[in-house]
Formats: sequence, structure tokens, C-alpha cells
Amino acid sequence: MNMIKILLIFGIIFISTKVKSHPHVFVDVDIAIEFNEYGFKTLYVSFYFDNMFSENLKHSFDINNNDVFDTDEIEQIRLNAFSNLVNYNFFIHLFNKNKEMKFNKADNFKAIIKDELVIYSFSLNLNLPISNNTESFKIACYDDSYYIDALINKENVKFINTKEYTYSYMIEEDKTQAYYYEQLYPESIFLSAKKEQ
Repeated sequence: MNMIKILLIFGIIFISTKVKSHPHVFVDVDIAIEFNEYGFKTLYVSFYFDNMFSENLKHSFDINNNDVFDTDEIEQIRLNAFSNLVNYNFFIHLFNKNKEMKFNKADNFKAIIKDELVIYSFSLNLNLPISNNTESFKIACYDDSYYIDALINKENVKFINTKEYTYSYMIEEDKTQAYYYEQLYPESIFLSAKKEQ
């Protein structure tokens, strides 16, 4: 795959920029949080890309034009159109005790074509302990440059393996996380959880 072509297609997904822009890519985001006996274990993320960007991805990486990303094609997507998102924390902003968590890798990356749209899915290791005292977290998904407009699917927020925990959450605009020249506020998942006695 011609790297120049890829950079042209994906623009400032891969190139840091401070110039003013507006969204060129629209992404719906599914979030699932998995608990284990210690606390939050894993964050599962799915990106549902818009029609135009999906067409660009299919044109660039579905080499045999069979409307399926084969194993080698998925690896090319991972290398050329996903792995660099580590530099943007995969657009995930997760705060615990007012400290943002940084991710140095993503696991279980997959790319599929469904209903003509491209979907990325991947997981991020959390390993955040939860005690018998209530812990507070918040999770947002946004691109600081506003090249990508990401929106969490409220109805698709899920929690896995919660039997040892009591938790509650709400999703609302977060006035403490202004971005893109302090003009925009993301919708965040505000989550409280504690381990049952």
C-alpha cells in the first residue's frame, strides 16, 4: 500500500495539527466495561465509521474486492490505519481520581464490513482496582483536533461480569473537558462503583 496515498486519505488522523477544522469523519462508538474480582479489567471499544470514510477504507484495503476484510487485509489496516492512534490515546479519555489514563497499546483489533460500513473493534486493558469504598470514573471519546466527531452510543453502553459490584452511571455533557479551542464539550460516562461486602 502506497504510504503517501494512505496519509492523504487519513489526513490528520496521523498528523498532528493545530489549524482550525471541522469534522471530516463521523464515528459512533460502543463502549463495554468488563469487571473482574479486582475492579475494572478491560474496556471494549467499537468504532462505526460513516459511509464516506468506510468507502475510503474499503477502497484502500479490500484488495480483492470481496466486501470482506481478510486476515492479511486486517493486518494492513491495523498497521497503516489504526496503530498510530496510540499517539492519540485511541481517542479514549478515561479519568480516575482526576487523573487521565494513558494507553500504550490496544489488543484484539478487528475490522469488519457490516451493512456497508466499516467497524473497528479493540480492547484496552484497565486493571483499575475497586474497593468497598465508592470509586468514581468518567469516560469520554473525542478527537482533540475535531477532525473526527465521535459520539458514544448511549443505548449500547454495557457492563460485563458485574455480580460482585454495585454501580451506577449517567451520560451527559462534561463541562470540565472543553476541547478544540475550548469550544466543545464531550458527552462522558460518569460511573460510580464499589465492591460488595
